[in-house]
Amino acid sequence: MAEIGFSFAIEEICLVLFTTLAPAGAIALFTLSLIALRRFSDKAVLARLNLFMCVPIVVTIVGLVASTVHLGSPANALYVMCGVGRSPLSNEVASAVLFLGVAGLYWAYSFAERPKAAVQRVWLAAIAASAVVFVGFVAVAYSHETIVTWNTPFVPVSLCLNGLVGGPLLAFATLQAAGLCPCNARGRLGRALVAVSAGALVANLVVMGLQLADLSGIANAAGAALDRAPLAAPSAVLYGVLGAAACALCGVQAWGLGKPSLSKTLIALGLLFVGLFAVRFSFYMMHMTAGIGL
Repeated sequence: MAEIGFSFAIEEICLVLFTTLAPAGAIALFTLSLIALRRFSDKAVLARLNLFMCVPIVVTIVGLVASTVHLGSPANALYVMCGVGRSPLSNEVASAVLFLGVAGLYWAYSFAERPKAAVQRVWLAAIAASAVVFVGFVAVAYSHETIVTWNTPFVPVSLCLNGLVGGPLLAFATLQAAGLCPCNARGRLGRALVAVSAGALVANLVVMGLQLADLSGIANAAGAALDRAPLAAPSAVLYGVLGAAACALCGVQAWGLGKPSLSKTLIALGLLFVGLFAVRFSFYMMHMTAGIGL
């Protein structure tokens, strides 16, 4: 059974990468958009924010490009769009295209010689809204009645929390790269970002525990769900350990307890994404249909 689960996860490795990176990139861009709206009157800060928004955009694009490999050919994405409104996969792809289109065009417009302030404000709000829509559609894309291990409330909640763990830390790194993150004892922004990430991590570990308990009672004619995904519990532990380490590395800087360093933050992000990748891989190992099918 474990071999079957591992084989399925390997086949879906592109989607593992997509669901690891894209939600974090979207939430990071959501965060930066709200910060830009709040600091809109400070033209110097806004210019730096606009310039470095390309970081979460690129992270999201990498995830999306990886997902197109799952379709066999990027050209097949055009056929996927035909099912918008009735297919969860089509809705997911359409929301991704909308989000990246809005974000990418805003980033390009920010380089205009005289960008309109009112247009930028509306555009930033649109980026934030489209990011929420995108993450929401990604979260519910796995709710299929025939896949009993995925058709639970824990799956979409956990995926959204993954985004809330990775997104704020990616925004933290982006702000730090831009020279805007207040990593000192008086700065509240960095502390708030780390606190949101840490809180989401704790909440997600609880959700994962509930999901594992739920899986213990799921089986089909081919066997038990947990036999299919023996890495589920170890990957959750690894995710918790690496996520806590990532929050600690950023928290020490945000609370002014250590010298701010972008390299430390990038190490923290690396640790977090390894943990995220592990739990997403085990998620695809859980794939089990309601009937005798694998």
